Amino acid sequence: MASAQTGEQFFVFLREDGVLCEDVEMKIEVTHDVCQTVDNGEALGPLFVKIDENPVPVIVIEQKAVGFSRDQTLFLLSQMSAKVDILFDGGKARSMAELRDRMSARRGGMKKFWLDVASTLSKAFSLIFDAERVRRKWQTLCDGYKNYVDNHNKTGSARSKFEWKDQMEELLGERHDVRPVVTASAAGVRVHRPLEMEMEMDSDVPVPVPEE
Repeated sequence: MASAQTGEQFFVFLREDGVLCEDVEMKIEVTHDVCQTVDNGEALGPLFVKIDENPVPVIVIEQKAVGFSRDQTLFLLSQMSAKVDILFDGGKARSMAELRDRMSARRGGMKKFWLDVASTLSKAFSLIFDAERVRRKWQTLCDGYKNYVDNHNKTGSARSKFEWKDQMEELLGERHDVRPVVTASAAGVRVHRPLEMEMEMDSDVPVPVPEE
Protein backbone atom coordinates (compact mmCIF):
# COMPACT_ATOMS: atom_id res chain seq x y z
CA MET A 1 0.00 0.00 0.00
CA ALA A 2 1.27 3.46 -0.84
CA SER A 3 1.97 5.65 2.14
CA ALA A 4 1.77 9.42 2.40
CA GLN A 5 4.35 9.43 5.20
CA THR A 6 7.14 11.93 4.67
CA GLY A 7 9.74 12.52 7.38
CA GLU A 8 8.05 13.42 10.67
CA GLN A 9 4.70 14.27 9.08
CA PHE A 10 1.91 12.09 7.75
CA PHE A 11 0.05 13.79 4.89
CA VAL A 12 -3.55 12.94 4.09
CA PHE A 13 -6.02 14.37 1.58
CA LEU A 14 -9.62 15.13 2.54
CA ARG A 15 -12.13 13.86 -0.01
CA GLU A 16 -15.40 15.69 -0.63
CA ASP A 17 -17.32 12.95 1.21
CA GLY A 18 -15.20 13.54 4.32
CA VAL A 19 -13.01 10.44 3.91
CA LEU A 20 -9.28 10.82 4.51
CA CYS A 21 -7.07 9.44 1.73
CA GLU A 22 -3.35 8.77 1.46
CA ASP A 23 -3.00 9.66 -2.22
CA VAL A 24 -3.71 12.84 -4.18
CA GLU A 25 -5.96 10.85 -6.52
CA MET A 26 -8.25 10.16 -3.52
CA LYS A 27 -8.39 6.41 -4.13
CA ILE A 28 -6.40 5.01 -1.21
CA GLU A 29 -8.26 5.53 2.03
CA VAL A 30 -6.22 5.94 5.21
CA THR A 31 -5.93 2.62 7.03
CA HIS A 32 -3.89 3.92 9.98
CA ASP A 33 -5.68 4.87 13.16
CA VAL A 34 -5.90 8.64 13.20
CA CYS A 35 -5.91 9.72 16.83
CA GLN A 36 -6.20 12.83 18.93
CA THR A 37 -5.34 13.37 22.58
CA VAL A 38 -8.55 13.54 24.60
CA ASP A 39 -8.97 14.92 28.11
CA ASN A 40 -12.34 14.44 29.83
CA GLY A 41 -13.98 13.95 26.46
CA GLU A 42 -12.46 17.12 24.99
CA ALA A 43 -10.11 16.79 22.02
CA LEU A 44 -6.69 18.33 22.58
CA GLY A 45 -3.89 19.06 20.16
CA PRO A 46 -3.42 17.98 16.54
CA LEU A 47 -4.30 14.68 14.92
CA PHE A 48 -1.61 12.02 14.88
CA VAL A 49 -0.93 8.43 13.85
CA LYS A 50 1.40 5.94 15.50
CA ILE A 51 4.21 4.73 13.27
CA ASP A 52 6.64 2.30 14.89
CA GLU A 53 5.02 3.28 18.20
CA ASN A 54 5.96 6.93 17.65
CA PRO A 55 3.21 9.57 17.30
CA VAL A 56 3.48 11.39 13.97
CA PRO A 57 1.41 14.53 13.34
CA VAL A 58 -1.21 14.28 10.59
CA ILE A 59 -1.30 17.11 8.06
CA VAL A 60 -4.74 17.27 6.43
CA ILE A 61 -4.85 18.85 2.97
CA GLU A 62 -8.35 19.73 1.86
CA GLN A 63 -8.31 22.85 -0.34
CA LYS A 64 -7.80 22.43 -4.08
CA ALA A 65 -5.24 24.54 -5.90
CA VAL A 66 -6.58 27.15 -8.31
CA GLY A 67 -4.03 27.95 -10.99
CA PHE A 68 -0.29 28.24 -10.34
CA SER A 69 1.45 31.01 -8.45
CA ARG A 70 4.99 32.05 -9.34
CA ASP A 71 6.42 30.10 -6.40
CA GLN A 72 4.42 27.02 -7.38
CA THR A 73 5.62 27.26 -10.99
CA LEU A 74 9.23 27.56 -9.83
CA PHE A 75 8.72 24.53 -7.59
CA LEU A 76 7.25 22.55 -10.51
CA LEU A 77 10.27 23.43 -12.66
CA SER A 78 12.62 22.33 -9.87
CA GLN A 79 10.75 19.04 -9.61
CA MET A 80 11.00 18.45 -13.36
CA SER A 81 14.73 19.08 -13.14
CA ALA A 82 15.01 16.65 -10.23
CA LYS A 83 13.05 14.01 -12.18
CA VAL A 84 15.73 13.99 -14.90
CA ASP A 85 18.16 12.88 -12.19
CA ILE A 86 16.09 9.80 -11.35
CA LEU A 87 18.41 6.78 -11.26
CA PHE A 88 17.26 4.00 -13.60
CA ASP A 89 18.81 0.59 -14.13
CA GLY A 90 20.67 2.04 -17.10
CA GLY A 91 21.81 5.15 -15.25
CA LYS A 92 20.31 8.62 -15.06
CA ALA A 93 18.17 10.07 -17.83
CA ARG A 94 20.15 12.64 -19.81
CA SER A 95 17.21 14.70 -21.03
CA MET A 96 13.47 15.19 -20.69
CA ALA A 97 13.00 13.14 -23.85
CA GLU A 98 14.96 10.22 -22.41
CA LEU A 99 13.07 10.50 -19.12
CA ARG A 100 9.81 10.38 -21.02
CA ASP A 101 10.92 7.31 -22.99
CA ARG A 102 11.98 5.45 -19.85
CA MET A 103 8.81 6.29 -17.94
CA SER A 104 6.59 5.40 -20.91
CA ALA A 105 8.28 2.01 -21.15
CA ARG A 106 6.85 1.12 -17.74
CA ARG A 107 3.26 0.06 -17.26
CA GLY A 108 1.39 3.18 -16.16
CA GLY A 109 4.73 5.00 -15.95
CA MET A 110 3.60 8.43 -17.12
CA LYS A 111 0.49 8.37 -14.96
CA LYS A 112 2.59 7.55 -11.91
CA PHE A 113 5.07 10.26 -12.93
CA TRP A 114 2.46 13.03 -12.88
CA LEU A 115 0.80 11.69 -9.73
CA ASP A 116 4.17 11.81 -7.97
CA VAL A 117 4.77 15.41 -9.10
CA ALA A 118 1.23 16.43 -8.10
CA SER A 119 1.62 14.77 -4.69
CA THR A 120 4.93 16.54 -4.03
CA LEU A 121 3.39 19.90 -4.99
CA SER A 122 0.37 19.23 -2.78
CA LYS A 123 2.49 18.47 0.28
CA ALA A 124 4.80 21.44 -0.32
CA PHE A 125 1.96 23.99 -0.56
CA SER A 126 -0.80 22.24 1.47
CA LEU A 127 -3.10 22.36 -1.55
CA ILE A 128 -4.51 19.53 -3.65
CA PHE A 129 -2.95 19.63 -7.14
CA ASP A 130 -4.66 17.52 -9.78
CA ALA A 131 -2.15 15.43 -11.77
CA GLU A 132 -3.70 16.28 -15.14
CA ARG A 133 -3.68 19.98 -14.34
CA VAL A 134 0.00 19.75 -13.40
CA ARG A 135 0.73 18.01 -16.71
CA ARG A 136 -1.14 20.74 -18.61
CA LYS A 137 0.87 23.41 -16.79
CA TRP A 138 4.08 21.73 -17.93
CA GLN A 139 2.70 21.61 -21.48
CA THR A 140 1.91 25.34 -21.29
CA LEU A 141 5.49 26.05 -20.20
CA CYS A 142 6.82 23.97 -23.10
CA ASP A 143 4.57 25.75 -25.59
CA GLY A 144 5.61 29.13 -24.20
CA TYR A 145 9.27 28.24 -24.55
CA LYS A 146 8.74 26.96 -28.10
CA ASN A 147 7.02 30.24 -29.04
CA TYR A 148 9.87 32.18 -27.46
CA VAL A 149 12.46 30.24 -29.48
CA ASP A 150 10.46 30.64 -32.70
CA ASN A 151 9.99 34.39 -32.25
CA HIS A 152 13.59 34.87 -31.17
CA ASN A 153 14.85 33.22 -34.37
CA LYS A 154 12.61 35.10 -36.80
CA THR A 155 14.53 37.62 -38.88
CA GLY A 156 13.53 41.16 -38.06
CA SER A 157 11.13 40.19 -35.32
CA ALA A 158 11.11 42.02 -32.04
CA ARG A 159 12.73 40.15 -29.19
CA SER A 160 10.07 38.27 -27.27
CA LYS A 161 10.13 37.78 -23.51
CA PHE A 162 9.45 34.58 -21.65
CA GLU A 163 9.56 34.60 -17.86
CA TRP A 164 10.77 31.02 -17.55
CA LYS A 165 13.37 31.14 -20.34
CA ASP A 166 16.38 30.28 -18.17
CA GLN A 167 14.71 27.36 -16.43
CA MET A 168 13.27 25.91 -19.64
CA GLU A 169 16.58 26.31 -21.47
CA GLU A 170 18.23 24.30 -18.73
CA LEU A 171 15.57 21.59 -19.02
CA LEU A 172 15.09 21.46 -22.79
CA GLY A 173 18.25 23.11 -24.06
CA GLU A 174 18.71 25.20 -27.17
CA ARG A 175 18.31 22.24 -29.52
CA HIS A 176 16.62 22.09 -32.88
CA ASP A 177 14.17 19.51 -31.59
CA VAL A 178 12.48 22.18 -29.48
CA ARG A 179 10.90 23.38 -32.71
CA PRO A 180 7.84 21.44 -33.82
CA VAL A 181 7.90 19.33 -36.96
CA VAL A 182 5.19 20.30 -39.44
CA THR A 183 3.81 17.74 -41.89
CA ALA A 184 1.14 18.11 -44.54
CA SER A 185 -1.38 15.54 -45.74
CA ALA A 186 -4.79 15.37 -47.34
CA ALA A 187 -6.25 15.89 -43.87
CA GLY A 188 -4.40 19.20 -43.53
CA VAL A 189 -1.38 20.49 -41.67
CA ARG A 190 -0.32 18.76 -38.48
CA VAL A 191 2.19 19.98 -35.90
CA HIS A 192 4.18 17.37 -33.98
CA ARG A 193 5.81 18.40 -30.72
CA PRO A 194 9.21 16.93 -29.83
CA LEU A 195 9.25 14.03 -27.38
CA GLU A 196 10.08 16.05 -24.29
CA MET A 197 6.97 18.16 -24.91
CA GLU A 198 4.66 15.14 -25.16
CA MET A 199 4.53 14.14 -21.50
CA GLU A 200 1.02 12.74 -21.84
CA MET A 201 -0.84 10.83 -19.17
CA ASP A 202 -0.90 7.19 -20.21
CA SER A 203 -3.47 4.56 -19.41
CA ASP A 204 -2.87 1.07 -18.17
CA VAL A 205 -2.91 -1.49 -20.95
CA PRO A 206 -5.35 -4.29 -20.11
CA VAL A 207 -3.75 -7.69 -19.66
CA PRO A 208 -5.27 -10.20 -22.10
CA VAL A 209 -6.98 -13.16 -20.46
CA PRO A 210 -6.21 -16.48 -22.18
CA GLU A 211 -9.15 -18.39 -23.54
CA GLU A 212 -10.04 -21.61 -21.79
